[in-house]
Amino acid sequence: MYAAPRNQERHRWTAQGAYPERAHRRRNGDANAEQYTYSAIWLAFGVALAAGITLRSFPLRVASPAVIVLTVLKVFLIDMSDLTGIYRALSFLGLGAVLIGIGWFYQRLLFPRSPIPDESSTAAT
Repeated sequence: MYAAPRNQERHRWTAQGAYPERAHRRRNGDANAEQYTYSAIWLAFGVALAAGITLRSFPLRVASPAVIVLTVLKVFLIDMSDLTGIYRALSFLGLGAVLIGIGWFYQRLLFPRSPIPDESSTAAT
């Protein structure tokens, strides 16, 4: 489960992958962009695991927030450690916006809105 998304993205970032012309850029600081890409992929993967809520799969329900929490910890501890100034502030704001969006998505999945009863049907009873 861990290897598939990571290996696919790793293949895109390494010189052994389909893009050998990227080998020179790897030496020039592409490592940070690669780490950010891993974080984005794992965050999307954690949200995709939320399908366990609709499928009523307990392992997927537990794995989804676990992957999201681990990804957010990685972003705070590893990805943002090299950022300074406005880039760090914008990264925190962006991460906060993404987490608010994920919270809204989870709320919609766990607590779907029930249809509001029609006033004409309640008045007739």
